[in-house]
Order: sequence, then C-alpha cells, then structure tokens
Amino acid sequence: MIPKFGPLKVLQFKTPTPQTEQMFEASFNATLDRYRKLLTGIREGQIDLPNDNFDVGESTGPGKYRLNDEAHAKLLDKLAEKNFVGATPGVKAELSHFFAEPDAPYATKRNAKAWAKVQTQLQQLKAVATAPGIADSSLASPSAAVP
Repeated sequence: MIPKFGPLKVLQFKTPTPQTEQMFEASFNATLDRYRKLLTGIREGQIDLPNDNFDVGESTGPGKYRLNDEAHAKLLDKLAEKNFVGATPGVKAELSHFFAEPDAPYATKRNAKAWAKVQTQLQQLKAVATAPGIADSSLASPSAAVP
C-alpha cells in the first residue's frame, strides 16, 4: 500500500483517461500491423532491414561514430583470432566495405598500435577470401552480399 501523501505519492496508480486509452490502442494496433507486414515480408523473402545505428537513429559510416568504429574493429579482431572460420560472406563483406575508406577518420586511428593491428587483420581477411578454393565473390562487391 502506497501512502496518499508524501514523497511516494507519485507512485500511486492513476487510471488512464479514455483519450489516453484510445491513443494507446491506436499505437498498439499500428505496431501490430507493421509487425505483421514484416513477418509476411520475411515469409516471402522480401525483407530489407537497413543497417541503422539505434544510438543515433541513422546509418553511421566509417569515422562518424566512435562506438561503431570500435565495434567493427573488435569484430574484425575476434574473427581474425579464428582466421575468419565461421564468418559469413555477408559479415566479411561488411568488414571489408567498412574499412575500405583509408582517408576516413576512424576512431581506431587515434591509437597507432590498434590501427596497425586492424590493417594486419584486413590483410588476413583478404588473404582468406582470395585463397584458392575459398574465394568469396561477395568481397569483390560488398553490395552484392548486403541487401
């Protein structure tokens, strides 16, 4: 039981107004409709999910958002530890495409040792992708692997 006065008063339940209930119901129904459309698209193979960054609300390319740069470098590092075994062609293409702009102001460039490691790992990725019998055509055209 919460007291009707004092600092805990704000925690008391307040019944929503009819207008608030209508707004909630309309929002909930719109969300359900969108979700159903997405599920239909998945079943039909017609799904296109943009690679948006939810922290900033839009797509962030190389050098535009420090955490994005660091996440790509960390993923590259983790996959390089296992010589990219198990990495999908799409992930390899994304990493190659992301680090393809040498003049971009990557956050990783601030640490010379870390940037040198990224460069070494990118060479390792290219070597794995172009090794005889393991060629991955998606690296030649990253847009081919990313819908």
